Amino acid sequence: MRWKLPVLAGLAGVLLILSAGTDAQAQMKIGYIDAQMILANYKEFQDVERKYREFERELEREVTKLRNELQKMQENYERQSLLLSDKRKQEEQTAILKKQEGLQRYVAEVADPQKGRLVQKNQELSGPVYRKVNSAIQQVAKDDGFDFVINSEALAFAKEDYNLTEKVLEELEKQLATEEAEKAETSK
Repeated sequence: MRWKLPVLAGLAGVLLILSAGTDAQAQMKIGYIDAQMILANYKEFQDVERKYREFERELEREVTKLRNELQKMQENYERQSLLLSDKRKQEEQTAILKKQEGLQRYVAEVADPQKGRLVQKNQELSGPVYRKVNSAIQQVAKDDGFDFVINSEALAFAKEDYNLTEKVLEELEKQLATEEAEKAETSK
């Protein structure tokens, strides 16, 4: 159901463009890309995914550590509760509650969908890659004279002649090679 709105919006946009008039149609050039294929085959994006997964595992280890500490506190309390004074029981229960609240706060801080650490790390890592991909798409469109480049997810059909995916990947590789050469030059 969620895919229908973007697809319909994309098709409506294409239809609007195509209905603009015969002069505009004769001059207009529309291409498309497969964004998923670009990201799947772009080395820099694969590196970003690997770094993100490492960060995610690090946070999971921390959550597991905090949960284990809490569980250990609870087990110790249950074992010793018969031997503890009422005041000591209250202190232990308060410590356990604080530990639970700390764990909940940490999980919320990590997993918040708007501003959590996972979201921030994803934006930090993937933002530059998306900018490079968009730059490569714009460069290919400019070099080949395309007026519009559409994501293939919004297309029901398109001729393979207008698929710019491979050209965008080539442009990204060219940009990456240039960056690496510049880094090597500056490190000399």
